[in-house]
Amino acid sequence: MTGGTPRFVFQHIRIGSRRAFTLIEVLVVISIIGLLTALLIPAVQAAREAARRTQCANNLRQYGVAMHSYVADYESFPPLSSGYTAYSPHVLLLSYMEQASLYNNANLNLLANSIPNSTFVYAGIRTLWCPSDPYVMPGQPGAMPGKTSYAANMGDDSEPMRTNGAFYFRAGRTLLIPDGLSSTVAMSEFLVGRSGNSDRLRALFTPTGGPPANADQLSERCKSLRNEAAIVNTLKGQVWVIGQRDYSLYTHVITPNQPSCSNTPGSSAPLSAITATSLHPGGVNCLFADGHVQVVRDGINAVVWRAVGTRDGSEVVSSDAF
Repeated sequence: MTGGTPRFVFQHIRIGSRRAFTLIEVLVVISIIGLLTALLIPAVQAAREAARRTQCANNLRQYGVAMHSYVADYESFPPLSSGYTAYSPHVLLLSYMEQASLYNNANLNLLANSIPNSTFVYAGIRTLWCPSDPYVMPGQPGAMPGKTSYAANMGDDSEPMRTNGAFYFRAGRTLLIPDGLSSTVAMSEFLVGRSGNSDRLRALFTPTGGPPANADQLSERCKSLRNEAAIVNTLKGQVWVIGQRDYSLYTHVITPNQPSCSNTPGSSAPLSAITATSLHPGGVNCLFADGHVQVVRDGINAVVWRAVGTRDGSEVVSSDAF
């Protein structure tokens, strides 16, 4: 210390310089990150699809609970098409699916497309939609009715004037399913159609070669579609309130995730195949008449598929055949 003035001694500490990354090192890091991302994205997508598939199956389970609640009240399954107004079984199950207010606002004595029922017809109900299908959206009042991803089983269409699926056109007692509730499919999912679109699994086609002689011939022609034009004014799942094939009903003529076909233009023609379809890999969710939901694989044998689609064929089908 000099002259009373403090003197500070500063010590300079030299910090070693850092070496920058080389271009090769940067490229290696980017490549590793890209590889990890490529591995992670499919896993994330698979997890999301598994969640969507589970939600889709849960929607069908709700239908199963509603269906058996209906049975407890009426001692029968809801009919495929109710009276001249032709309402779907989906409509009759509304009050058992926490939609009693919507059901009570509908006048079932009027046609579905009547103006007093417009709010009802255009309603969007989430339990009607499979979350895997991006084209299932709420209806647009005055423009687009509400849609459904789930259809009721009409049978194998071998008896178009008397359906042989789980449901009757008129209310039928549950005891009238000789094949057994656990061996008969009640509902399945199908992809909603798109206006003006000829998507192989969403549209309805008329295969070439004239009217087929039987379901097997229709199935073979439909599976081998090449350049056939779609019947674009027939839209699967587009009007959930109407009990008509392709609007809210489907058949077991062709195995899951194959095209839908009719032997003549028009979805109400005899021997038409409105096929169960989904975006789930490997199969479709099906609700059986006893209330359980099971994935039925795409490769199911056609004979077995028709057997579980009919109520009185007297077939013996093992669950491992699905």
